[in-house]
Amino acid sequence: MAPRPKGMAVRLLEKIEHDTNGGCWLWSAKINRTGYGVIKHSWHGGGVLSHRAAYTEFVGPIPDGLFVCHKCDVRTCINPDHLFLGTALDNNRDAGRKGRSARGERHGQSKLSLNQARQIKMMLDKGEKRKTIAKTFGIGLSPVDSIAQGRHWSC
Repeated sequence: MAPRPKGMAVRLLEKIEHDTNGGCWLWSAKINRTGYGVIKHSWHGGGVLSHRAAYTEFVGPIPDGLFVCHKCDVRTCINPDHLFLGTALDNNRDAGRKGRSARGERHGQSKLSLNQARQIKMMLDKGEKRKTIAKTFGIGLSPVDSIAQGRHWSC
């Protein structure tokens, strides 16, 4: 008689290490290039992110279009108490609140330093024209507007 296949919950729990400090269940098997755990799953045609598999197994189904987000911000964590559902917007707002989104100098396409952004903010506060500021710094109007509205810089 062939051995019975292990259930998903057993397979998930066999591949974790417990983090005694934060209570995370750290996935210890395959990790993808973005840092998330992956587990083979027959119903998904190959692999599925381990935190999504854990949510489905221990909490319930994931409605279409929703993300499984981490309260703990640990990509390899599959502890269902650390996971919650959210939209793409919820996920981005959560990242922003926690300081994980690329803003200012940390953004890969930034052409300005924090000091330059502060100078631009001061010039705007003094009533300098946006077009003049953009020309002075060799940038378009859009980055000037972003600084004025606080979208990409915290000056």
